[in-house]
Amino acid sequence: MHESLAAQRIIRHLWVESYAIVLVFLITQVVCAAELDLSTHNRGAAVFAESCADCHSGATYGADLAGLANMRAEDIYRELWYGVMAQFVNGMEDADRLAVSHWIAAQQPTKDTRESGVPMCEKRRKLTPDPAHDWPGLSNNNRFNRHVDNGLSAERVRGIKLKWAIALPSTRAFEGGGHPVSVVGDRLFFGNLNHWAYSVDANKGCAQWTFRAEYRIRSNIAVGDGIAVFGDVGTNVYALDADTGALLWRTKAELIPSSRITGNVTVHDGVVYVPISSMQEVLNLIKDREYPCCTFRGSVVAYDLHTGKQLWKTYTIDEEPKYIGKTAKGTKRYGPSGAVVFSAVTVDAKRGLVYAPTGNQNTEPRVDESDAIVAFDMKSGAKRWVAALAPEALGGADIYHLGCEDWVDPERPTCSPENEEGTGDRDFVAPAALVTGPNGKDVLMAGSKDGSFYGLNPDNGEVLWHNRVGRGGELGGLLWGFSTDSKNAYVPIIDAKIQFSDAGMDWSADGSLTAVNVETGESVWKVSGMPGDCAGKPTPPCTNAFTLPTTVVGDIVFAGTLDGVLRAFDVASGEQVWTFDTVREYDGINGRKGRGGTLAAFGGPVIAGNRMYVMSGMDQFNIGLPGNVLLAFDIPE
Repeated sequence: MHESLAAQRIIRHLWVESYAIVLVFLITQVVCAAELDLSTHNRGAAVFAESCADCHSGATYGADLAGLANMRAEDIYRELWYGVMAQFVNGMEDADRLAVSHWIAAQQPTKDTRESGVPMCEKRRKLTPDPAHDWPGLSNNNRFNRHVDNGLSAERVRGIKLKWAIALPSTRAFEGGGHPVSVVGDRLFFGNLNHWAYSVDANKGCAQWTFRAEYRIRSNIAVGDGIAVFGDVGTNVYALDADTGALLWRTKAELIPSSRITGNVTVHDGVVYVPISSMQEVLNLIKDREYPCCTFRGSVVAYDLHTGKQLWKTYTIDEEPKYIGKTAKGTKRYGPSGAVVFSAVTVDAKRGLVYAPTGNQNTEPRVDESDAIVAFDMKSGAKRWVAALAPEALGGADIYHLGCEDWVDPERPTCSPENEEGTGDRDFVAPAALVTGPNGKDVLMAGSKDGSFYGLNPDNGEVLWHNRVGRGGELGGLLWGFSTDSKNAYVPIIDAKIQFSDAGMDWSADGSLTAVNVETGESVWKVSGMPGDCAGKPTPPCTNAFTLPTTVVGDIVFAGTLDGVLRAFDVASGEQVWTFDTVREYDGINGRKGRGGTLAAFGGPVIAGNRMYVMSGMDQFNIGLPGNVLLAFDIPE
């Protein structure tokens, strides 16, 4: 009995001691974990201050910390290894990438949903095209719709009313983006910077399907032969069953990490044409860390729509970049480079050509394909002709990257030695438009950020006429697109000036809209000096800059401005006949609340039947008013 009690006491004693040891161990682990978390947190803050704050303070084009904090830690970490930041942070230790990712994400614990944000329709409805009214986003960059029932007059436009809004999740540092909308039957197809592609019921606003891409989506979703095709900013190209959203094929168009698909894809006769651009010139933005510039060349890639097989890929610059010397600090330089393709190609089935606009070079030697329109053979991808249109004011050579800006470094040590003035960036970003004028002759029209608008002979690229419709500049002239009804082209001009200071970016603009005669190139009318509708909106960046591609229907041309106002003008006189301020709060038909903002990028107004659609909101690179809503308007009978 006594032995049994003694044994029990020993067991209890050992148990208490063991419990105490375990408790001390657990407490120690918690304290160590807390210290580790604190150490990681502090390290993340230090890494941000040391390596990120210069660009992400809100004073330059980089997203500010508040925007970055809307991302999850794993998303930021992934971007640092594989996304837009991969080349910026080359050489950063993995532990530092992890620490800064968690520190940034912790600044905003509550984040918007990572789901699509649009509920599925209760009933599946088969996709049924309506060729008389569809706007499928294929090969027509004229932005002209002759199929609106009974035409479109000023009287009808004055009766336009908002039907519904869809408020989309904003899950990245940037939101909105002015995404194009394609319309097929009673379905809308569009993508978003939140990674999601949507097929939405045009009447109910519910989704027939949604699809999450690997990276952000800036391109349109073109629909042809029952296939929906688009690209993401990681240069992935996707083809989905347009009816069900099932993935049919996926391919990678370019491997250089800074490469992008920013423009619309074009579908014609069973072929997908994909424009390839790059962020590589932006890598020169960091003053204290030179980047070996540059190795990227723009290109157009053609795929079989049904199989995804690559049919051809042609670079805008024929010569591969070679070593061409060093900067003053000894950083290696390579060239020629640049001449990216920002926007959709234009199909000319009659001549068997596709036309691609190109951007500036980043490094020398000079090539004709910079700031140009390049004609490619549709079947082989061979170049047929090149129209070199770099401005005379730049000596016919636009060799530039962001490191050429005085606000980056007044010495401009990384800029091309052939760019003595340090000026440039006069890209052709807007798609070209092929029209047949009233005289029966074809004209290929194109405009640049230099404020120049051209009429070209589509047979050989010869300049037929030239009209300087804007002042131009790095963020001036024509940017995203224009429209034409074959009589006139309706050209929106940004003409913004940006000044940088410790307080951030300071905006001013002198936006305008000009009707240009297709045959002669002469200005028919011009709307300018119009004040921006900026009451109650942040200024900067709110201005009167015309930032949205125009759309012409009947007697009306629609245009949108950076202040978020959608406007309608009479095509004959330029008289403004209707406005709608999209910068407001919306109760989305999808059950979410949203807000409109700047009207910009490639997503101009789309009109199908008696309905108009436009995406409102864009704050990419801190040059717009944030928002992320798709708006649907009813046009009265």
